[in-house]
Amino acid sequence: MLELALLGILSDFQFVIQIFIMVSIMSFVLNHLGKGLLSMVVILVVFYVVFFIIPGLSEIVFILYSLLMIGFSTLLVDFFFITASAPQQQQAQEGEKPDLTGNELREKTAAMEKARHAGHQAAGMLQNMMRRGR
Repeated sequence: MLELALLGILSDFQFVIQIFIMVSIMSFVLNHLGKGLLSMVVILVVFYVVFFIIPGLSEIVFILYSLLMIGFSTLLVDFFFITASAPQQQQAQEGEKPDLTGNELREKTAAMEKARHAGHQAAGMLQNMMRRGR
């Protein structure tokens, strides 16, 4: 990390972030107030506040805002809330007995095959009736 600071890369990143902040401020103000004298005054005041009064805070807020806009918050929600319930579900599944025995599974499979076969027969009958209707 010290090498990055010595090379001046961190200050370059700070400058790039400041440019993005400037473009964002200008875009926001111009979209909401138009291109009048009032908008230019508001842009200058906001620039003064952001770059001279609270520069560190504004950069942190801009980075957090950018992360939220690209979907970082959904990643946090998935990680903290969805994965938190996974161990509880695994414990609940380990303690349960299987719902089906071998005989019940065989009976259900046979019934599904019978229903599928009946469905194919009905489809074939409909196709034959459609052909005759022509």
